[in-house]
Amino acid sequence: MLSQIFSIIAVVLSLLRYGTYVRAIVAGATKPHPLTWLGAGLMCGVAFFIQYNDNAGPTIWVSAVVTLFCIGIGIAAIFRGEKNITLSDWVSFALAIAVIPVWILTDQPFVALMLVLLIELLNYYPTVRKSYTKPWDEDVVSWSLSALRWFFATLAVTNFTPESLFYPAFLTVCEVALVAYFMIRRKALAGSKA
Repeated sequence: MLSQIFSIIAVVLSLLRYGTYVRAIVAGATKPHPLTWLGAGLMCGVAFFIQYNDNAGPTIWVSAVVTLFCIGIGIAAIFRGEKNITLSDWVSFALAIAVIPVWILTDQPFVALMLVLLIELLNYYPTVRKSYTKPWDEDVVSWSLSALRWFFATLAVTNFTPESLFYPAFLTVCEVALVAYFMIRRKALAGSKA
């Protein structure tokens, strides 16, 4: 029962997170990187199936919602997002896609999950690269809600295996770090302008 409550909280936080992010995109305040979002959608989809096959519990609701929104934002970013897409951005995206057949062919959920976590780090790269010079192009509140969402998704896991726990816990840490990075870059750039 408690895991269902945590999952509902995480889903609600997801809806708030994406509501604020989409609003910022529409207002032109946020320029999402399409490859980060499309790659994240693919990886979250793989994680959803790994967690589903591992009977992770209600936490899979969060992964399903995130998969759909990430792919939707990735498609929207093609039209309203970052246009400076580099070769390294394409390489990180290609590696994200490459994990899917590896997961299917190896039939090793733990190995696939470790690849997914590695690729998730690569998926952040285009946004990290872009935000080095444009940290105001990302909505800190939205990313903070995302970190909080993954924290509650971790609490919603009912089958305590690495395949079930690592993905939401890993993303909690990554997104807290990303918010800190945005804030550090904003402060550094504001200081250099003064």
